[in-house]
Amino acid sequence: MNQYKRLTQEDRVIIAVMRNLKTNQYRIAEEVSVTQSAISQELSRNSRFGIYNATEAHEETLLRKGRRKKVLDDLNIREFVLEKLKQRRSPQQISVMAEKEKGYLISKSTIYQYLQVNKSLRKYLKHRKYRRKQEISSKHGIKDRVSIKERPMEAETRTEYGHYEMDFIVSRESRECILTFRDRMTRYPVIMKMANKEAFNTLGNLRNVANLLKIKTLSTDNDKSFAFHKVLEGITETKTYFTRPAAPYEKGSIENLNKEIRVFYPKKTDFSKVTQEDLEQVAVILRNTPMKVLGWKTPQEAFTEVFNSS
Repeated sequence: MNQYKRLTQEDRVIIAVMRNLKTNQYRIAEEVSVTQSAISQELSRNSRFGIYNATEAHEETLLRKGRRKKVLDDLNIREFVLEKLKQRRSPQQISVMAEKEKGYLISKSTIYQYLQVNKSLRKYLKHRKYRRKQEISSKHGIKDRVSIKERPMEAETRTEYGHYEMDFIVSRESRECILTFRDRMTRYPVIMKMANKEAFNTLGNLRNVANLLKIKTLSTDNDKSFAFHKVLEGITETKTYFTRPAAPYEKGSIENLNKEIRVFYPKKTDFSKVTQEDLEQVAVILRNTPMKVLGWKTPQEAFTEVFNSS
């Protein structure tokens, strides 16, 4: 254990996930290679009302070290930016004008961050379609994504257990949603209720399921909820593969499962009124339905035959 290791943002994500899963501090310390006292100090300093948020913890640490200033903390600069926004200047134009007219050094990104915090000022944006660029974004919205075409042959041919597909079922009626999984070989389905689709929350649930089901690979679409796939791989060795944009047919097993689930929960279902127990009843029905593709075995039977030996 390295007592003096500086925690990275990825370390803090792991700490938050394991904390959420009620893992003891000694085990968390082993995972991120620091002492237990370092974990205790991190949780003590950076938790708010007993809740540890990885992003907020990292930001607070940077602020304490003086490595990052609060957005537009200088009153004079803030007043200058507000004046130019009301004149319908774009953040990039304001950045240039600030240096030329006042000698202020302020980037357009900082101005956009200020607008994210102060949403009432967005009406002054010259270009209203701006979307904040997340640190995890890339061409497809996810860093280090690997194409589904590169997943192992055993996954492609359905000859080995542990290669799952996954997807969300959502509703406009609530933030709560369903995360679904299906093993490609046995067609074994798993249906899980989630409070929301946020990437951090998704990571915590995926870690739990991956360990429980001995999942080797996951195949999914380019939903940013799966942005922490490299963190998941580091914790569980489960690799994630992504379809091409707008190509859901590349993960046909999970698409078919979701259609079956929609029979029980049609569109406009308010998932806040659906419990995990309700979902488990549906899962039991699907697991015990004979399938022609399995030689009329049920997914439960196929799963039981191979799981313990996987």
